[in-house]
Amino acid sequence: MAQGNVWFGKDGLGVPRLKKFLTASPRGLTPETLWTANDVGTNDHAKKHIQTLFPGEPPFDTPKPEALVARIIQVASNPGDLVLDPYFGSGTTGAVALKTNRRFIGIEAGEHAATVAAARLRQVVDGEQGGVSALVDWQGGGGFDFFCLRQ
Repeated sequence: MAQGNVWFGKDGLGVPRLKKFLTASPRGLTPETLWTANDVGTNDHAKKHIQTLFPGEPPFDTPKPEALVARIIQVASNPGDLVLDPYFGSGTTGAVALKTNRRFIGIEAGEHAATVAAARLRQVVDGEQGGVSALVDWQGGGGFDFFCLRQ
């Protein structure tokens, strides 16, 4: 209390909460914040983004918003780090990893790995401007390798 590290809400009448500062936190600390749709988007935002990338195609069922994945990647890694997404889906993690200077490995068993995820990543490399592109000043670049497991 003497250091001013206890907060009682905007009106001063709320439940006391301890202020925690990033500079005093160990690396890898789990965030204790609420990320609203205004901050990180919704699945509806993500579907609309996919529809702009693939007009006339049925949207991927469960895309995640780039803003959400970007927030997770920024909290959990540093530029140049390797990010793993074992359920790669529509390629959002790869798209955000490219846009935020991370390396990535994506694993996906569905046919959409080639038809959606790889196609999306080609657009990102070419400078696609949806999602978090403006926020991170994405101009395109980088690359990726796509491997297909044959039985």
